[in-house]
Amino acid sequence: YRIGIVSTKYRDVVELGLNVCGMRDDVELVLGGNEYDKPKPDKQGIIRACQLMNVSHDDCIYVGDTHTDVLAAIHAGAYAVAYMSNPKREEELKKVKPNRLITDLAELDDILKEDHAWSYNMR
Repeated sequence: YRIGIVSTKYRDVVELGLNVCGMRDDVELVLGGNEYDKPKPDKQGIIRACQLMNVSHDDCIYVGDTHTDVLAAIHAGAYAVAYMSNPKREEELKKVKPNRLITDLAELDDILKEDHAWSYNMR
C-alpha cells in the first residue's frame, strides 16, 4: 500500500520521527503543516497530498487520532478512520461520525481488504 502523511507538525519533525523509527522508506509522501495554508479540519492538506500522490480522494483511507483529523478526511471525501489512541477521546471521535473507529492499528488490515464504495456522503 502507498502511504502518505499529512501532519500539522512541520515536515522535518515528522521525517525525524520516521527516520528514528526506521520507517522513512515506508512512507511515500510527508506533507507538513508548514506546506499548506488551512489547518485541519480543513481538507486542503489531504487534497494536496492526494494530488501529489496522483490518487483520488475517494481512493484514500485517512487515519487520524483527533476529531480534526476525522473532519478533514470527511471534508476531503476520503474514508475516515478514527484511531482511538487515548480512551478519553472516544466520545469526541464518535461525535464526528468517522466511517470506522479502531483501537488497534492492526485493524487496518481488515479495512484495507474490504470493498468500499467511498464517497463524500458515505457514513
